[in-house]
Amino acid sequence: MIHRPAFNVHRNGKIREKGELKSGWKSGVWTGWDKDGNKRYSGSYNYGQEHGNWIGWHTNGEKKYEGEYQKGKQAGKWTYYNKDGKKTTEEIYFSCDEKCENEHFPNPCPREGKVAESKEF
Repeated sequence: MIHRPAFNVHRNGKIREKGELKSGWKSGVWTGWDKDGNKRYSGSYNYGQEHGNWIGWHTNGEKKYEGEYQKGKQAGKWTYYNKDGKKTTEEIYFSCDEKCENEHFPNPCPREGKVAESKEF
């Protein structure tokens, strides 16, 4: 498999996102910035789908969110923060287990990636 560094840019020439391509697919950790150069997110891809831990930031550098993707869908606990860094929300996303996947095969589970629980702070 061919691994190559990759990036794309905003119209002003500043880097929009940077990571690695593996056989043409986004793979490994990618990081994104806004047009002013502020870091906006960092997260993992597997064959072009979000997969693994993700963190996002507000333009002032405070954490905006953190959570995990599985096969391109939000999974498990996600935590969201306001611009002052104060936790505002926790959400638990439904993840289909093996039994659930077998019940829906060959179609994807309709509940996967949807909010199962939400708590405000």
